[in-house]
Amino acid sequence: MSGTNVISSGGILVSPAAGSVADVITGGTLEGASNADLDIEQFDTTGTLTIASTIANASTSASLTKSGPGTLILSATNSYTTGTFVNAGTLTASNNGSLSSGAVTVNSGGTLNVTATGNLGSGAITVNSGGTLTFNSGAASTLGNSITNSGTVNIAANETFSFAGTTQSFTQNAGNLTVSGAGSLTLRGNTFTDNGGTITGTVALDNSGGSTTPTLGIGAGATSGAFLFTGTSTNSTG
Repeated sequence: MSGTNVISSGGILVSPAAGSVADVITGGTLEGASNADLDIEQFDTTGTLTIASTIANASTSASLTKSGPGTLILSATNSYTTGTFVNAGTLTASNNGSLSSGAVTVNSGGTLNVTATGNLGSGAITVNSGGTLTFNSGAASTLGNSITNSGTVNIAANETFSFAGTTQSFTQNAGNLTVSGAGSLTLRGNTFTDNGGTITGTVALDNSGGSTTPTLGIGAGATSGAFLFTGTSTNSTG
């Protein structure tokens, strides 16, 4: 494609009949209708759809909704601002600007697979019950906002994840958090609250080297793995 391409009604549909093909949309800018979702329905579970075009707002703000059991890969730096909704299947963010600046919601049956490195943006991520968030960049990634988990969050064995500042938080609401192998989740000045979830692996709370003191809160019914303290921390239970 070239120039600005507007989907004025409906969305993008990939049929199951597409087969094991890696479909790619590239070039130019892709927009949904004004003040509406750009709905991408990917039903091909044997192939993938990659959007390498920039997804932008139309005349007003817009959001992106991923539906269908197949895999959608966003590889461009996008600029839509209202948010991202993963309702089914897998959405892979392979560029640290793929998710733009809006909040991200992962609903039941949906998976957000982050393979990008660097700062992933300023939008908060909410994982609802039945949803999954996986950090799997093979390197280091950071997030400029908070994570609220009522589903499943996985930190892969080759992943180093932390927040971009000290004001962000990780809230575990009866969800599952797994930090695999040599993977790491490190909080530097952040707040980690476990309201009854299950943690497998180690969460590191670090204020060495002048970092702001992190805060750990453990609620009733929490089933926790290990917490590794470096320096000092503020802890609470309830």
